[in-house]
Amino acid sequence: MAARLVNQGHSTCVAAAALLGISDDSITRARMILDKGTPEEIAAVEDGRLSVRTAVNVITCRNTSIVGKKNHIKRSISSLGKNPERIAKMRRDNAIWRDLREALLALTSLPLPSDVARVIKSRDRTGIVKSKLHNAKQWLEEFAKCRED
Repeated sequence: MAARLVNQGHSTCVAAAALLGISDDSITRARMILDKGTPEEIAAVEDGRLSVRTAVNVITCRNTSIVGKKNHIKRSISSLGKNPERIAKMRRDNAIWRDLREALLALTSLPLPSDVARVIKSRDRTGIVKSKLHNAKQWLEEFAKCRED
């Protein structure tokens, strides 16, 4: 919806994102789906049967040839001095950064703690919050300490 508003010139990416309470990146991904997705993919995203991120991954995989991937890998290795340890470390670091970024975005986009606590009381029958909250708190405290050092 937001990508269509931007495409039709009714709004800017930032304004549309603010209006709908989503990120600019979400609009960029949605725009990619509208531009490069099949009618079936677009319909699936609009109906909620397919997430925007999954649709983008499908489109990206389809539009990237295997030959292009092989050439890209060769260029990357040669431009990094053919150092497989460095490449592996960069990939691990990128995965860590991606996971941390997604977790922080998810955590900071939650509703008020009092609202979440109310929902948990009625829905957390398996005790997952109790079992994970302590570990999450410890992890965040250790992370904050390491970051200060």
